Amino acid sequence: MARLSASRSATRSNGNATAPALGQRVGAENMKDDESSGAESEFDWNSRPKERNVPTFDPSLLPSGSRSLTAIALQAFSLGFVLAACILSTIYWTYIQPHPIWRFPAFFACLSIFHFLEFYTTAAYNLPALRASSFLLYNNGWAYNVAHGMAATEILVSVFVLPTSFQQFLVVSPWTIVLGIIMVVVGQGFRSVAMAQAGTNFNHLPQRHKKDDHVLVTKGVYKWFRHPSYFGFFWWALGTQVLVGNKVCLLGYAGVLWHFFWKRIIAEEKSLVRFFGQDYQNFKKTTPSGIPFRLCCNWHLKPNTHINTGIERRDLEGSQLSYHSLSPPSLTQIITNLFTVMRAFLPLLPLLPLTLATKAGDTLGQCADVNPDVLNAIGIFCSGSDHIVVPSTYAKNGGYGGPTKQDCVLTDLLGACSPPQWVPKQYCMTQFEQLCAEGYESRGAGQGTWGKNGCQIWTIEP
Repeated sequence: MARLSASRSATRSNGNATAPALGQRVGAENMKDDESSGAESEFDWNSRPKERNVPTFDPSLLPSGSRSLTAIALQAFSLGFVLAACILSTIYWTYIQPHPIWRFPAFFACLSIFHFLEFYTTAAYNLPALRASSFLLYNNGWAYNVAHGMAATEILVSVFVLPTSFQQFLVVSPWTIVLGIIMVVVGQGFRSVAMAQAGTNFNHLPQRHKKDDHVLVTKGVYKWFRHPSYFGFFWWALGTQVLVGNKVCLLGYAGVLWHFFWKRIIAEEKSLVRFFGQDYQNFKKTTPSGIPFRLCCNWHLKPNTHINTGIERRDLEGSQLSYHSLSPPSLTQIITNLFTVMRAFLPLLPLLPLTLATKAGDTLGQCADVNPDVLNAIGIFCSGSDHIVVPSTYAKNGGYGGPTKQDCVLTDLLGACSPPQWVPKQYCMTQFEQLCAEGYESRGAGQGTWGKNGCQIWTIEP
């Protein structure tokens, strides 16, 4: 016991807070008679923990590393916060306090889901390629950021800047909203499934060299398209613009994305042919690329012409390829291409009236028994309201009580109706919110209840 006590005091003088108790346990289990063996055991015990407790970690996980856990945590938290805020805002401005600004948070909700799934799918199915940048938030290039910035700007301008009379053209109908949601879901699904099925063979950047484990994927969604991830992103991006009703950016997205993927596929498939030879040639012949209108801009490459994609590529001998531009098309080719594009879009023409329609139940064409000029005037005058303003008392009597600004306007408009009561009740429910916001006052007796801002809500009598 004297030796054990001395050993305890010796270890305590070492300054190691954990060594005494552990040393006591080891000494009790392996106690020997000679002091030399005890000293040797004590020395070994003091030195071994230093070797065992050396931390091992991947430097890429540090804040400055390519797989920085702090960067991943911040990006994931930010995307989750933005998604939650956008979903709540969209619901609020759609159902609780209707306002066309719902398009703005709805657009960013789509973006948040997309960027999260880019990282999640890579982490789940392509772990070796996972980086903090796999969210694709900061490394998609200036053109990507400008495109989304323009889309957000178009939403804000159409809501707050353009005059009320122009809102009819920019209004979003339920049909286009549903179509946009379908395009977004299908596009996102194709891209995520393509990334998952490709696994470690997928990369966000075109590869210059073939990896040892790189195989040609021809199953799953790759049976339908050679580039299903490009197909998915193309229609996802267009779907976001259809969903929020952006007319200008819809056309801009279609042109820019088509041109981008056209160049990228040409350059990428040169490498794939070099990687897989005749197997990819056969795959290319039997499987479409997934980007539509392949023939609409059939630009012809000069022999040995290469596309500048911003990355270094090498030919079969390993020598570096020089960068050359495409040969410009002739005027005849341009005209032919334009007609081909127009012909390709012909099946979409029936959707055009839907993009110009108002909300369900408010389509001006439903009130066909009323003078079209009157309906247009009412629709423009009340474009900020959820319904067309046609009060039953005014419709029957041409105005009630002492004239007000509202009396005069509505009496003049309804004077051309033949007769006014033919306006279907289900399409012409009335709300005076827009009129009240502009300082108009609702007066007079009749059916209805008091609505917001002290305005009376009227209905059409059958």
